[in-house]
Amino acid sequence: MKAAAHHIPQIARQWYASKQETAFAQLDVEWSVPLCATHLHQVLDADNTYLAVELQGSKVVAACGATLVHLLTPPHMLTVTEWMWVGTGKGAAKVWKECREWGKSKGATLAHCAIGTVGYSKRKFTEQSQWRVL
Repeated sequence: MKAAAHHIPQIARQWYASKQETAFAQLDVEWSVPLCATHLHQVLDADNTYLAVELQGSKVVAACGATLVHLLTPPHMLTVTEWMWVGTGKGAAKVWKECREWGKSKGATLAHCAIGTVGYSKRKFTEQSQWRVL
């Protein structure tokens, strides 16, 4: 389901925690739960952004944020790309599927997500990209 403003505090805490588990936590940038929440509020109702949540009762168990972008390389296809993904298992798969369906309904022909790995190196982090044709 599409996220609402009252879901943002839970999503922000989970997003921040997920970044603490990766090398992003080692980067010299300002990163905090309030900044995560501020960003989520800013994009919540943007036309080119979608924020999906999976709930168990009133608890957010998974969330995915996606946006529409045109690839920089020709033929510049419209792509729905994930920029935030928290949760595991079926809930996480469900919110990413919802974001892909939203992107397809907006005209996207490709879907892209990054799959991060846990790491504590101060010098590198690893992400694997996954592409799908919609």
